Amino acid sequence: MIGFNKIIKRSLSISLAQKLLIAGLFLAVSSQAHAYIGPGAGFAVMGSFLAIFSAVLAGLIPAKTVH
Repeated sequence: MIGFNKIIKRSLSISLAQKLLIAGLFLAVSSQAHAYIGPGAGFAVMGSFLAIFSAVLAGLIPAKTVH
């Protein structure tokens, strides 16, 4: 019974080349998306990056000062 499970699992697995082919086909047949990203999105991304960067920096500074 263990051999049967391996055969089923192997037949259901998709190789990387097959995944890339499927992704390429989806990209090839997709239509144009009409969307507007306003200027506030840039501020949101930069604000999030600054918050994460500051948090990591604040966590590293005490680790460097403790002997």
